[in-house]
Amino acid sequence: MRHARTLPWKWGLFAAAWSLCILAGVAWLKGTVPERTSPLLATLSASEPFHVLAHSVLYGTLAASFLRLLRRPTIAVLSTVLVGAVQEKLQVIFAGRGMGEPELFDLAVDCAAAMIAVLACAWMDRRPVTDQAR
Repeated sequence: MRHARTLPWKWGLFAAAWSLCILAGVAWLKGTVPERTSPLLATLSASEPFHVLAHSVLYGTLAASFLRLLRRPTIAVLSTVLVGAVQEKLQVIFAGRGMGEPELFDLAVDCAAAMIAVLACAWMDRRPVTDQAR
């Protein structure tokens, strides 16, 4: 990981902030139910493709930052899935029900996004650098 060795604490700060934003976002969305007043949010929250895309971007980014911080792909993926599990637990607490199939699906999407992000980072780190300063 060429770029990861420079300032790893920045990746830790980013990973922590990103995790908190995910969790705070869930608390806000489930606590205030903004889709009741916003037609756009109502449409997006009802769209399964958007839901999968949102999870993929959120948790893929988180996995890449964990990888840059921890430098261990397996630990980065597991850390990402742990944040996803906490997020799903928050959702069911707000909904007043137990974990079910929708939450397991979301965790599978989070895990897949984390693995794809880690593989993409590994692939990018192994590519030769062609645009070096002259």
